Amino acid sequence: MESRTARVFVYGTLMRGARNAALLDGAVLVAADAVTAEARFVMRQFASSSSPGRQTPGVLAGGGGFVRGEIYAVDEAGLAALDRLEQNGVRYPREWAPMSDGGHAWIYLLIAGDAPSDRQDRIGHDPATGVFWWERAEPADD
Repeated sequence: MESRTARVFVYGTLMRGARNAALLDGAVLVAADAVTAEARFVMRQFASSSSPGRQTPGVLAGGGGFVRGEIYAVDEAGLAALDRLEQNGVRYPREWAPMSDGGHAWIYLLIAGDAPSDRQDRIGHDPATGVFWWERAEPADD
């Protein structure tokens, strides 16, 4: 039986070296420096629901920026594990989005009504290009 894979764009705690990266063990890194193809997002920092006391990024639709992250090819079990972490349909539903490489990938967009953190220190943004990114290294006090 052949296993099917899906392309998933990750931009925060699932990226290489970040705290949830182990969920992508066995997945294939397709693009290490991927960017969304449409400038329709904004990234904000929130208190994490899955890692209390820590910060996490959330990407919301309706902004005017691009998002930088990584694209992985994941199998059906891997996609199911990501859906559980992201609480697909409740907090971060998956949306099929065009990527700058000409392909598409699933991206998890925050829909939960959480207020952004007072801290926004791990969100990077280049006003000249409109690109947002997450500083994945966990600070000592995070």
